[in-house]
Amino acid sequence: MVEPVEGVKTALIVQPKQRYLPLYRSIPEDQSWANAGMVASVISGDSSLHIQQQFDDAGFNNVIVTPMGSDRAFLHCSNKADIWQVFNDAIDFFGMLFANVHKWTLNDIQYERGAWLRLYGTPAHAWNEMFSKLCATTCGRFIKADECTVDKGRLDFARILILTSSLEIVNNSTELLIDGIRHTIKLVEEWGSSLGEDAFLSEEEVEARSEQSVDRNFVHDMEEVQGEVNELVNDLEKAWDHTYIDADVIMHKVPKENITH
Repeated sequence: MVEPVEGVKTALIVQPKQRYLPLYRSIPEDQSWANAGMVASVISGDSSLHIQQQFDDAGFNNVIVTPMGSDRAFLHCSNKADIWQVFNDAIDFFGMLFANVHKWTLNDIQYERGAWLRLYGTPAHAWNEMFSKLCATTCGRFIKADECTVDKGRLDFARILILTSSLEIVNNSTELLIDGIRHTIKLVEEWGSSLGEDAFLSEEEVEARSEQSVDRNFVHDMEEVQGEVNELVNDLEKAWDHTYIDADVIMHKVPKENITH
């Protein structure tokens, strides 16, 4: 017999072939908290951390934006205020950030994560968002392409953000017909990603690390410049002192009657 976990209501049910499954009964407080929350999809493809900053900048300091994986976020208020009242009072602001706004349900437990992919093999005459969306269907759902890809700043690979339910690192190939000619497109998740890593979170962390690195480099460069300035000032002071010394020596050597004023 299995002992119940202290403080948690559990039970065991017997299924065919003597399979035992733990049964958890949710706490009423947790049910109320979840049912009062709001689930929404981020329109811009930005991370939940960036969306949270936009709420703080707009003065909604009591609104908490919690990532749920991929482009979805769970919104609630920190001071037990009604998030739906806040939504109704600022519906235009919410509309600029979110789509598919609805109350939390059990259907919202499906997991997805964001992944940045590189598409190799795309010919120049098919370099557009429509073709990227077609390629993305083989491993997930297309969200957006990065700015360099949209502007055709490089044509060796396209870079797109997708949603995928797979926890494995994406590394696929797909064959397509473009104007009747067969092409093989290679879809590779960007290096440096860990197993199951969500790009909607890691992208923000990478930007933060980059900014910190820039700040550290700036401080280091300023310290080097300051050191060079100090050395220059010291050299000028020494040169100035030697000038005064040489002048005194000359004054002592030259008779006063030969000095004209």
